Amino acid sequence: MNLAQMQQVLSDSLKESASIFARVGKRYIINLTYVYQIGVLRQKLVLSDGEVFAYQLNISKEALKKLKELYVNSIGRHTQQTDIINNDEINN
Repeated sequence: MNLAQMQQVLSDSLKESASIFARVGKRYIINLTYVYQIGVLRQKLVLSDGEVFAYQLNISKEALKKLKELYVNSIGRHTQQTDIINNDEINN
């Protein structure tokens, strides 16, 4: 089974929950909840739970830039949603 097929299996099996997984470069599918550090210049991605484990992966700069962009966009959407929720609470 190749990574494209694995992505499809995850998507089919987990439906909306599959969004916690992301393809990074040509070799990896990662769980986004464990992204600890994105080192674009050093070409390192650190996955960790913050307590027990930490794994370093060597990944291309281009793939890490895309992952970082995904995080920035995700944080932006979350912040906007939080602001909307907070404004609704203030107005009510």
